[in-house]
Amino acid sequence: MKPRSGEIDDYLPRPVVERVERPTESILRITVQLTSSADDPNWLRPNVAFRNQLGPRYDDVSRIYAVRTFDASSGSMTFDVVLIRLQRPEGLTGVGWVATDDTEAFAVWGARELDQMRAIRAHFRETVGLAKDDVVVFGYWKRGVSTTEIYQNRLRNYTSILESGGTLADIDDLAIGI
Repeated sequence: MKPRSGEIDDYLPRPVVERVERPTESILRITVQLTSSADDPNWLRPNVAFRNQLGPRYDDVSRIYAVRTFDASSGSMTFDVVLIRLQRPEGLTGVGWVATDDTEAFAVWGARELDQMRAIRAHFRETVGLAKDDVVVFGYWKRGVSTTEIYQNRLRNYTSILESGGTLADIDDLAIGI
């Protein structure tokens, strides 16, 4: 088979999209039929993720997605894509859920774009007054920065912390210079 554009990606088998659903406004749920590697036992492990490289048409951006479900008998895999609006309507600052019966003691957890998470952490630590251990937020991507560069910075930061006698508890994901 001759490649369409001469790129190595043109040789790789593509999954076939079986279904696209929208369970919420911000989630796109995609089910695909794997055309190869469906018999790989790693798909059955917990917390499996895969990287989707979008290619030069999209500035070689890549994203990592967690496998929501995998059916080994059919080779069908489902994953969720979080839809991110880059601009919000005036006055809308976000949506959150509270799952607690105790309105006096709660914690905040979140993961999103790095600068947005810095602002969220500052709000809950400085404005609301929550303790450091009660505000656990991570910036797992940054607008305009490649995932590879982010991972390299995280590795340098973690190595530096370990070399100075620190542990995982000393890592502040939002303090990494990205």
